[in-house]
Amino acid sequence: MTDLLFDPAWYLPAGLLAAGAILFWTGNRKLDRTLKNLGGILALLAITWGIVSYLVQTPKEHALTQTRAILSAYKSHNWPRMQELLDPGTTLGHYGNRDMIMLAARQSIDNPGVKDVYILSTDADQVQSHISVTTTLATTVDRAMGRPVRSTWQFDFVNMGGDWTLTTITPLSFEGQSPDPILRELPHTGK
Repeated sequence: MTDLLFDPAWYLPAGLLAAGAILFWTGNRKLDRTLKNLGGILALLAITWGIVSYLVQTPKEHALTQTRAILSAYKSHNWPRMQELLDPGTTLGHYGNRDMIMLAARQSIDNPGVKDVYILSTDADQVQSHISVTTTLATTVDRAMGRPVRSTWQFDFVNMGGDWTLTTITPLSFEGQSPDPILRELPHTGK
């Protein structure tokens, strides 16, 4: 229900606005005050709905925004921003905390030589207090001779008493296959 109210498909408020405008116009032409008022109310309701859905960020939208921000910070080598976005308890593969992930992120720029990261798609699913963001990336890597390689990752957010916390980052696939090559290529941090 929250998604329908705060994150509707664009055509729902637009359709309501169009219906309100048509009723208003028809009521105005026929000099039917009731129809004209109903059209005006529907149009105002659609405009209000659009404004509210634009201003209020749902938990799913927050998770999508945070995922994109983490990937953007990694891509631009903005390590302080990335560290700020990751929770201290976030895990990824054999990295048991944020510090290990940060160290590995810095090392991955040189080995295997990550040059660029492009977000191809993102999708979020929410089940009660758990949000999973699945994102597909194209990464330009030196070992692939500059050819973009495709991988899919899952970012899991859990509601920890009102705050949505990124708990786990999981590789799901590499070039449409098992994520094992990603897990093998993750740098060893020595911690």
